[in-house]
Formats: sequence, C-alpha cells, structure tokens
Amino acid sequence: MTRAEAQAHLDDALAQLSAARKAAGYGVGDMSKTSQALRDLQAEVDKWQRVVRDLDLASAGVSTTLGAVPRFR
Repeated sequence: MTRAEAQAHLDDALAQLSAARKAAGYGVGDMSKTSQALRDLQAEVDKWQRVVRDLDLASAGVSTTLGAVPRFR
C-alpha cells in the first residue's frame, strides 16, 4: 500500500466520523447505536493514522517495530 492510498482511506474515515458526529449532535438515530458507531469510526481513523505514520517513518528509514528482548538470569 502506498502512502497516498493510506491517506485516502484516512481522509474517507475522517469524513465519515465527522458526518456521524454531526448526525449524533442533531439526535438522529438510536443513541446506543450511534455511540457504538462513533467508537468504531474513531478506531478506523486511529488505524489509518497509524498506517500513514508508519509509512512516513518507513520512507524516512525509521523502523516501527518494537521488540522486547528477554533477559534470562
């Protein structure tokens, strides 16, 4: 996946989240379903922000892998 594709997904997710927040602000729909939808959309935005960030870091030559090294005593 390219950065442009990931950015397009992020932009789409942000637009959906914004529209859902506006609809929730006007009281459209069932509040429990609306709250869950907002959480799901925010998770989607977070995911695409991580992907874009990781692609940016990879293009800069920075590893995003976090590894733990076990230490035996």
